Amino acid sequence: MRVIPIRNNSIEIGSICIAMVPYADFSGFKKRPILIIDKSKYSDYLYFPLTSNKSRDGVLIESGLDIADGILPVNSIAITDRVCSIAGQLIEGRIATLKNNKLAIVLREFTKASARLYFKSKQMLSEQKTQASKTKYYNEPINQDSNFNVVLNRMC
Repeated sequence: MRVIPIRNNSIEIGSICIAMVPYADFSGFKKRPILIIDKSKYSDYLYFPLTSNKSRDGVLIESGLDIADGILPVNSIAITDRVCSIAGQLIEGRIATLKNNKLAIVLREFTKASARLYFKSKQMLSEQKTQASKTKYYNEPINQDSNFNVVLNRMC
């Protein structure tokens, strides 16, 4: 596998790179393939991890069909529900570039996952407000002048 060293911010969105990715507990690092999806002006990058484990959720990247240039040794899954950030110094180099149409599919899948998360959080906030209003209603002392008592008195 040929790794093209990084020169003058040569990594673009859609680049598949080899990087020293930290373990979840930050006890060490491991060389892993990543798909760059955004870059900042401070040489930090957002990426999706790539895996050859076909049982993972994500978007399949076929090593022959979906690569514009370079070589992806095996078919891989872009794990689109796990966006990560990495410092540019931890990226060793680029091994391939994803075709634009496949990159659009990967980003669309990420957008769908983000939208589901957004609507789930809105639902949770709504449920939280509903619960808070119920708690407030049931914990309020009954006031003789309240509308509830006026209606109740008229009914009786």
